[in-house]
Parts: sequence; C-alpha cells; structure tokens
Amino acid sequence: MPRVVIKSGQVIVEQGEMRHAPIGKTLYVEPAYDIERETDIQEWFEKYYSIRWRNYPVDASYMHDPEVVEMRT
Repeated sequence: MPRVVIKSGQVIVEQGEMRHAPIGKTLYVEPAYDIERETDIQEWFEKYYSIRWRNYPVDASYMHDPEVVEMRT
C-alpha cells in the first residue's frame, strides 16, 4: 500500500487512503487483424470466456476523452 501517490501535481493517495480520483484519458489500441479470422476467434471466445462475445466490445461513447495509442511493429 503506497503512502503517497502524486499525479499531475495532485495528491491522489495519502497514508494509504484515496484523497482524489481524477478522470484521465482512456488510452486504447486499434490493432489490425484478419477479419476473416473473427469467426474462429468468436468460437474460441465463446468456449473459454464467461463473457459473451457480443458483450465484449465497448462503444466509443462510453470512453472518457479517448485517445488511440499507436502500435509499433
């Protein structure tokens, strides 16, 4: 448990207690992939995950101040 956490000049955690919870950007990636493989991915996902495939994507309207992080190859 941290004693103090400072972010952007504001004390966020002090003596292990949350003092302030700033809302920052939502960083995300948009990886390229072969769309034809999506059916295989969906079948695997439905078999091994407890969350349904259709419930997994998040619409951009739910993100606070979204920003795409570029992927390096």
